[in-house]
Amino acid sequence: MRTQVRSFRDLRRRHPRLWKYGRVVIHATLFATVMYYVLVVLAGRLAGLSLADLRVDMGVAAISVALLVMSRVVTVLTYRQTVSMFMSPPAWREFVVIAFVPSLAKYVPGKVTGFLGALWFFDRAGVRVPIASATLLIMRVLILAVAFMVSLPALIVTVGFGRIGTMWAWGLLLAIVVAAAMHPRVFKPVANRVLTRLGARELERTPRPGEFLAPATTVFVQWLCTGASLWFMARALSPLSIDTLPLCISATALANVLGYIAFFAPAGLGVREGVLLFAMGSIMADDQLAITVIMLRVVEMAVEVALAGIGIAVQHLPRQHTG
Repeated sequence: MRTQVRSFRDLRRRHPRLWKYGRVVIHATLFATVMYYVLVVLAGRLAGLSLADLRVDMGVAAISVALLVMSRVVTVLTYRQTVSMFMSPPAWREFVVIAFVPSLAKYVPGKVTGFLGALWFFDRAGVRVPIASATLLIMRVLILAVAFMVSLPALIVTVGFGRIGTMWAWGLLLAIVVAAAMHPRVFKPVANRVLTRLGARELERTPRPGEFLAPATTVFVQWLCTGASLWFMARALSPLSIDTLPLCISATALANVLGYIAFFAPAGLGVREGVLLFAMGSIMADDQLAITVIMLRVVEMAVEVALAGIGIAVQHLPRQHTG
């Protein structure tokens, strides 16, 4: 294994252009493959759909949009809670900019652009690189860990309980691992190692384990709002019962986690849609589910562009540097 890692490093050092273009080709191939599959499935499910027969409850759809906006607004609070672990936080408007504007970078291929953009806005707000980097690291870990635990019901329903009867045990194990990772004796050396590789100074203060509870709670609320948004969007097209709400919340978390992990897919495009089509196939008709998945993506992009516009407008307001 070490020999393979060393060979990859040698290839990257000796042939940087070959490494660069090779990665582009691999990413593009994987992305094209996923998109082809998802588009074929969507086209097949929409083949017999007549737009004249399509009925959308606009009131219910509006609730879906409102919940989607709320899930993004909660992110502002999560950022502030996390920064508060290390310093006196800047003004609220600074976190509006940090939460809304860099999020558009997820539509750019690669997962680094949004991180660098957030660091830049943090710096403008008076938050030093070590604290900003630690904040982003903590948030990524909490978002993925909470999302995975929320997604367990969708995994059980879609994959089959008989084959993954130990899934809840894996969820408990993950919670224990995350709790251990947040302990000062573990978190501080890991975070400082990352900061050193980034060329930044080490952290002067390490959060106490109990301080992670507040941002973890708001992250959980964020996933609840996102999943409820999917349920209301589906409810606007199909008479779903309230019993399907937990599955929608779980499926949304699973789809977003896999979309984030898929390094080749900007904003999880294609991956997230494929997961939702698979996970929710048992509760909706094929054509209605296809429309729901498409509508959710379009609405999400519109919401994020609108919120980024608000963030850009807020960015031009007078700033107060604190800490």
